[in-house]
Amino acid sequence: MARGWFRFKQFIFKKMPYLKDRGSLFYYGLFLAAIGLGFYGYSLLTQYFSVPLGGDYTQQYVAFHYNFYDDWWTFFKTGDFVMWDHNMFLGVDNITSNTYYGLFSPFMLPILLFPRYFIPHLLAVTMIARMVTGGLLFRLYLKHFNVKEGTARLFAIAYAFCGWIAYYLWFNNFFEVIAFFPLVLLGIEKILNREKPYTLIIGLFLIGLTHYFLLITICFYGVAYALFRFFQVRKQHTRKENWIILGWGVGAFAVGLMLAAWVLIPNYLNAMRAPRAEDATYLLDLREAWINRDWEQIKYLILSDWGRNNKGEAADYRVLYPLVSFLFPTISGRYVNLIPVTSFENYAGSIFIFTPSIMMFFVSVFNSIRKKKFSHLIPIAFFVFALFTPFFYHAMHVFTVPYSRWQIIAVVSMLAYVALNFDERKEIPSGFALVSFILTLTLMLTAYNLVSKIDSEQIREYMGEYWIFFYQIVVCMITGLILFFNWKKERLTKILTVTLALEAVVMGNMVMVGHGVISYERNLNGGFSNYVTETEIIKDVNASDDSFFRLQSTRAYLSNDNIPNVENFNGTSTFHSLYNYDVIDFVRMSHIFKHDTSWIGGAQEKRYNLDAFLGVKYYLFKEAETTFSYEVNGTKISYVIDMNAPLGYTRIDDEDDGDGYRLYRNDNHIELGFSFDTLYYKRSCGDGRYNDFHTTSNHSFDVIRNEEAYLKGAILNDEDVLDVVSDHPHFNLRYAPPLEADRLSITRTLYDTDFYFQPRDPDRYLDYETFPFAEADEKVVSDKTQLVLAPSTGDYLTTEPAYIMLKYPLKMPDTDYRGRVYLIGDGIDEEGNPDPTTSRVITTDYHSNNEAYQKYFRGFYANEPVKKIIVVPAGNGIVYQYSDIYVETYDHILNKLANLNQYPLEDVVYDTNYFSFTTDFATERFIVTQVTYGDGWKVFAKGEDGTSEQLKTYNAQGGFVGFVSKAGATSYEMEYVTPYFAEGLIVAFSGFVIFGGAIGLGAYIDLKKKFKLENQDKEKRQ
Repeated sequence: MARGWFRFKQFIFKKMPYLKDRGSLFYYGLFLAAIGLGFYGYSLLTQYFSVPLGGDYTQQYVAFHYNFYDDWWTFFKTGDFVMWDHNMFLGVDNITSNTYYGLFSPFMLPILLFPRYFIPHLLAVTMIARMVTGGLLFRLYLKHFNVKEGTARLFAIAYAFCGWIAYYLWFNNFFEVIAFFPLVLLGIEKILNREKPYTLIIGLFLIGLTHYFLLITICFYGVAYALFRFFQVRKQHTRKENWIILGWGVGAFAVGLMLAAWVLIPNYLNAMRAPRAEDATYLLDLREAWINRDWEQIKYLILSDWGRNNKGEAADYRVLYPLVSFLFPTISGRYVNLIPVTSFENYAGSIFIFTPSIMMFFVSVFNSIRKKKFSHLIPIAFFVFALFTPFFYHAMHVFTVPYSRWQIIAVVSMLAYVALNFDERKEIPSGFALVSFILTLTLMLTAYNLVSKIDSEQIREYMGEYWIFFYQIVVCMITGLILFFNWKKERLTKILTVTLALEAVVMGNMVMVGHGVISYERNLNGGFSNYVTETEIIKDVNASDDSFFRLQSTRAYLSNDNIPNVENFNGTSTFHSLYNYDVIDFVRMSHIFKHDTSWIGGAQEKRYNLDAFLGVKYYLFKEAETTFSYEVNGTKISYVIDMNAPLGYTRIDDEDDGDGYRLYRNDNHIELGFSFDTLYYKRSCGDGRYNDFHTTSNHSFDVIRNEEAYLKGAILNDEDVLDVVSDHPHFNLRYAPPLEADRLSITRTLYDTDFYFQPRDPDRYLDYETFPFAEADEKVVSDKTQLVLAPSTGDYLTTEPAYIMLKYPLKMPDTDYRGRVYLIGDGIDEEGNPDPTTSRVITTDYHSNNEAYQKYFRGFYANEPVKKIIVVPAGNGIVYQYSDIYVETYDHILNKLANLNQYPLEDVVYDTNYFSFTTDFATERFIVTQVTYGDGWKVFAKGEDGTSEQLKTYNAQGGFVGFVSKAGATSYEMEYVTPYFAEGLIVAFSGFVIFGGAIGLGAYIDLKKKFKLENQDKEKRQ
C-alpha cells in the first residue's frame, strides 16, 4: 500500500514537477485563491458559500446570470442565439442590453456546466477566479520590467485585491477589468520590445467583449501609456524599428477592437440613446461657456464643479474622495470610507493600494527625484490633477455621467511605479522610508481632520468611520516599523506579502459587513425555498403552454424586480439600466417606473386593461400574502382570504398540493396582439418627453385613460399617422380619447384606531373617533390607523362584478405608498346568504413600493357588491386626502374583449427571435403586437398568391411593434436580428482574417528563421 502510494507520488511529480516546488506559480495561484477565500470569508461562511452583496449585485447581476444561463443553453440545444429576450422587461435586444452585465464573459461558460440552482455559489467562485487571473496576469506584466519574482508577486496581490475592485464588488462585470486589463499593458510592453502583438489584441478583444463601457477609458489610457513608454524606450531601437513598433501598435489596437466589433458597434449606438446620456449636460455647459468666452465659468466647470447632492447642496466635499480613498481601506461600495453619504454618488470610488504600497509610492517619488528621472513626475502630476478635478470624471466617461470608475488606471500606474522602485531599496536611503511613514501618517490625520469639518445633510453620522481611522493608523505604524527595520533585507518582501495579504482579507470582510450581504436563505431571489418552489411551478407552466404570454407574480416586489429572469418567465418588472429604450413612452404613459428617466419598476398593480394589452395569461400568488390568524381558547387558527385575482381568471393548480401557492389562468387571454381601424395622434411636445398621453399636467386619470386607449386603437407618432393614412385613407383618425371608466363620488374618513386591523371584524373601527386630514401628520400610526372610503350616496361602491381602480391615497414622507387595502362586502349569515347588516373582507392586497410617486393606481376585483374600501397604512405620517375610485364593470370589459376578438391574430407560432401568425381581414387594419419595439424586427407578409412582402414597422402604443396588415387571407412572419450586428460581424471577420494572417505570417517568418539557422549550422559543421 505504502509502496503503491509512493509510486503514485513519483508519477505525479514526474508529470507535474511544479508540485514539488513550493515557490512555483501553481502554489502562488493557490495562495491568491486562499486570499480570495479569506477576502469573502464572512459571507462565504454565513451565506452558504455565496456572496449576496446588497444592491445591484443581488438585484441585477445574480438574477441576470440565470437568464444568461437559459439563453446559452437555448443556443447550445437549438443553434439559435437569443437575440430578442422576452424575459427581460417586456423584451430587449439581448446583445445591447446584456453584454454589459456579462452575457459574453468567458467566466460565464464554466457556470453552464453545473445545475442552475448553483449560480449564486458559482458566481462567488468566479469572483475569486477573476481576482486570481488578474493577479497572475499583473505579475506577468511586472515581470516584463525585470522586477524580481517576489516583488512581482507582492504587488500583484495589491492589484488583485485593491480598493478599486473592493468598492465595485457589487458591480460584477468590473471583475473582468481586473482580470484582463493587465493583458493590454503587457501587450503594449511586448510590442515596445518588438515582440508579437497578439497579447494586446486578445486583451482589447476580451475587455470589449466583457466591459465595453470601460474599454473607452482603457483605450485612452492605453494610447497615452504606449506613447509615454515609447518615448522612454525609443533610443533602444533604430528609427526603422521605431516605425515598425508604431505600426504594430496602431494595428494591434485596431484589430483588437475589430474582433469585438459585433458587440461594440450595436452597444455603442444603443448607449447613445440612454436616458442617462440624454440627461448629460456638462459638455453642453462647457461648449456654451466657450462660445460666450466666459472664462470664469470654464474655469469653474473644469476645476470646481463637483455638482450637487440629493439634498440640493453643493457637493464640494467630493474633492476629498480621492485623498481619503487613497489613504484608508474600502469598507463599502456605497460611499467612500470616512464620508458616509446617505445615497450613492457616482463620484465616489477607491484608489486604495494597501499600506505598504502607499508608503512605497512616496519613497518612489523621492527616489525619482534623487535619480533626476523627472519624466516620472509627468504622469504623477497628471493623475494628481485628474483625480482632484471634476472635468476628468466627465471626460474619462465620454461626458455621459461623472463616474470614478476610470480610477483603475491610477491604481495600475501607481502599483507598476512602486514595484519598479521596490527592487532598488538597497540603493535608496532608509530615511526615505521613515519620511514616507511620517508623510503618510500626517496625510491620514489631515484627511480625517478635513472630513470632520464637512457640513452636509447628505453625510450621516457613522461610528464605523472612527474604527476605520484608528485601524488604519495602527496598520500604518506597524507597516512603518516593518519597512524601517527591514528596509534593505531580503526578507522584507516575504514579510510584506503576508501583511498585505492580511490587509486584503481584513478589507474584504469589512466590505462584507460595511456594505452588507443579504440573507441567502431568506432574501436572495425572494428566499431560497420560495425560489425553488416558484421555479418548479413556472417550469410546469412553460412545459404545458407553448403560446406567447406574460405571467404576473406577486413575488415581483421592489428589490425582487428581476424575478422573471431568475424563474424564467416573461414578466412585467425590471431593474435594468440598459432596458429597451424604445418602450420609454409606454413606460411613462402607464407610470411603470418610479420616474420618467428611471430604470426600476414594473406593471405590478393588477390593472386589467394594462394586463390585457400586455398579454398576461397567468397570475401566481403566494398564500402567505393573504393569510391571517386569530386565537380561540389559546389555539391559533389561520385562514386565507381570497386573492385579488382579476376577473375572468380561473385557479388551475392542485388545491391540495400544499405548496403554499395559487396559480390562476386568464380565460380571456388574447395572444400576441390586436388589430384596429383607428389611429390616435400621440402629439409629442418639442422635448420629446411629453405628449397627449403623457401630459405635463399629469392628470390623475391619465393612466386609466391611456390603458383604455391601448385596446381602442393604435397610438402613433404624428408623422407615422400621416405616413399610414397617405396610403391607407380608410383609417379613422382621432386624438387622445376621453376616459370611459366611472369616477365614483366617495367619502374619505380617517379613524383613530389603536389596534391592528383584524379581517374577521372589519367594522370594529366604527367604535373609534375620526380625525381630520390636517392632523394626519401626527396621528397616522403604521398598521393601525384606518382610512375608510365609502360611497357618498347609497350603500355600495358597486353592485355588479367590476374592476375597481383605486388612486392610492397614502403619501407619507419620502413618497412612501406602502399599505394594505381591504375590499369590504356584505357578511354571510348562517344559511350562507349575504347579510347587509354585517361586513366581511372580500379580498385584500398589500403594496410594498416605498418610493413610487407615480405608481399610485392599483387594481382590485370583486365578483359581488362592495360596500367600502379600508386602507391601513404601513408607515407613520401624512395621508393625502385626494384619493379616487374609478370603476369599470366586468360586462363592459367582456364586450370590449369580444370586439377585439372579431379581428384576431390566429395560428400563432412562437420561437426564438421569431413569430408567425395569420389574419383574414376584409380591409387593411393596423396590427399592434404585444412584442416590444426594436429596430431589428422585420415583418414579412405572404398573401394567397404566394408573394411575400416586407412591411414597414412602427412604434405603436409607445413601445410595441405595429404595422398595417394586408387585406384577405395573409400569413405573417416576424424575425429579429440585432441592428448593426451583421456589420459588426463583417468588421470582426475582417479583423479575424488580419489577426489570422498576422499569426500565419509570424509563424512563416519564425519557420524561415529556423531553417536559416539550421542551414547555417550545417554549413559550419561542413
